[in-house]
Amino acid sequence: MTAHLVGIGQAAEFHALGPASVRLPLPPRFSFGTFPADIAAHYYDALHLPADGIYSGAGFVVSDFFVMDREARLLYGGEINLHPFRFNDMNAARQAAIAAAPRRRVPGAAALLFPPGDGRLMYGHWMVDALPRLALLEQAGHNLSNLWYPVPNDIPRFVFALLKLFGVPENRLVGCAPGDVLEPDAVLIPTAMHNGVRFSTMLTESLALFRRAMTRAGAMLVAQNAPARIYLARTGTNRQLLNRDSIEAMALAAGFVIVHAEQMPLPQQFALFAAAREITGEYGAAFHNAIFSPPGTVVCALRGSETHPAFIQSGIGEVMAQPTGYVFGKSVSVPAPHDYTVREQDFADCLRCVFGSKADISLTPPAPPQSKVISELPSERPARRGSLLGDLLGRR
Repeated sequence: MTAHLVGIGQAAEFHALGPASVRLPLPPRFSFGTFPADIAAHYYDALHLPADGIYSGAGFVVSDFFVMDREARLLYGGEINLHPFRFNDMNAARQAAIAAAPRRRVPGAAALLFPPGDGRLMYGHWMVDALPRLALLEQAGHNLSNLWYPVPNDIPRFVFALLKLFGVPENRLVGCAPGDVLEPDAVLIPTAMHNGVRFSTMLTESLALFRRAMTRAGAMLVAQNAPARIYLARTGTNRQLLNRDSIEAMALAAGFVIVHAEQMPLPQQFALFAAAREITGEYGAAFHNAIFSPPGTVVCALRGSETHPAFIQSGIGEVMAQPTGYVFGKSVSVPAPHDYTVREQDFADCLRCVFGSKADISLTPPAPPQSKVISELPSERPARRGSLLGDLLGRR
């Protein structure tokens, strides 16, 4: 049986903060290796970026990070990354069980930072999905320390440190086991700020939030003697670069410092990226720390020949005025799916053309039409709008 679904726009109110847009994504600033046709089609198909804002409503329940309305219908919407395919295992019996299950009351508003799925376990998703949603909540007039945040019981420990840095106390996190049903006074669902390739220009508002939060935490984005050239290495078993040793040796010879960002405390990571001017390495979550790097920083990711991971780094680069490109390798199925190799000649060409002593790519980034180009990180956001939560609860 199929779950009963309703579009979020039909069931919740929308408070718009930024406009939608439809346009062709800017191409990567440079690429080496073979840019496969199917990946190019995937890249340039990311035309539509929904409006930024927050959906809200009373009378909703939250279970397994799905949201159900008074009629026991599940909410969906691409703009909140709740696509219908996520409901494949949510049959009518399971839906009825959620509707009939005991509810945990949550006195106040609960903000959802994540859709269902395993993204909650990954650092990169917290950086480009969850933290920008916090910025939208603040832009709408909410005090982040007064909201509740449902989180799975199995989230990694780094999440607590990350959210604390950005203004969310640990005692505002509501741990949820599978099957738990929460009933807040109001549910706030911020939209996603990107479509996998393009990123909203409201990322600049996120950066203002990040800057203020880091200042409050005393974690200043300054690193003494930090390298200007960093190579981001990966140590996990997912999407391994099979000729890692030879590629890293080439990067070292070109003056890059090998960095294992996941082994560093978060403030140290952010300070490292704030000092960096040229970044390359294996495409992974650590690349998204480039939101702390200044405009003009050149970013080059090594990747395989599959559509995963997506190209959100290009979206960050466009908004941040950071020339961003790729060295494409070849994905393989053995020894593990998604592993890949990069031709040493392709990486050598990239090092020579992009990072050579005569290269001036960082000096002439293209100016995207009708988009913000940051000259410096904003220190303050515009005046707050009226509180969406106050309006909502006042109408009940």
